[in-house]
Amino acid sequence: FERNQPLKTAILDLQKSTLTPIIINDIYADLKARKDYSNMWHLDLMGVPLNNYQKNFLLPFGEFMPLGDTFPSLKSLFPAVSDFAHGEKFTLFNISSKVGIVKAMPLICYEVILPDYARAFDAATAREAQFIINITNDAWFGDSVESLQHMTLGAMRAIELRVPILRSTNSGISAFVSSTGEIFGKTKLFERVNQIYKVPVMERARTVFSFVGNWPQYLFIAFAVFYLWIAYQKSRRVQ
Repeated sequence: FERNQPLKTAILDLQKSTLTPIIINDIYADLKARKDYSNMWHLDLMGVPLNNYQKNFLLPFGEFMPLGDTFPSLKSLFPAVSDFAHGEKFTLFNISSKVGIVKAMPLICYEVILPDYARAFDAATAREAQFIINITNDAWFGDSVESLQHMTLGAMRAIELRVPILRSTNSGISAFVSSTGEIFGKTKLFERVNQIYKVPVMERARTVFSFVGNWPQYLFIAFAVFYLWIAYQKSRRVQ
């Protein structure tokens, strides 16, 4: 976006007709560090960047080559694998609305299916996010169940953190997920459509998950293993 004038012009023309800010996903090039990032821009009414966020959790063998920096020859052996750098900051987008400024947590692609990452993002930004924006490219999975699985797994973050999710994907399924995990306004796969969602802005409630994360699950697994071990020892004594 920052180097492509035709793209900037096309986006500005769209904004002139819609009179709205816009959020897009592209590749951000840090020329000084010589690194490329999977990036989300928040642009104002005139197409001027207000903020951006670089994807932190990258997809191995898709967006980066594991051990590629240690063994650069791996990158040349697998040229189809992208060479993105990991983002290093948590950033909320301040979005103007009828009720004032609301704060959105940007999550790119598979970041929305990672409970610990979303929880860490939320904690690092003082739990000020009022909803999540998830932009993703699911087109490479074609007409398959993947997009439905992606959306359904991501809906768990709404339940865990009690925040709604706006999901926008270039190939569908786009949707609105309420803070209780209900999914509304699903678009069809590979159907070109403009969709408007009304997002309720409410005071957030702290959840058990936001306090303790997955520790109850780990404790349950440990207890189950211990119980099975005790049962096994008893069965051996009986024999």
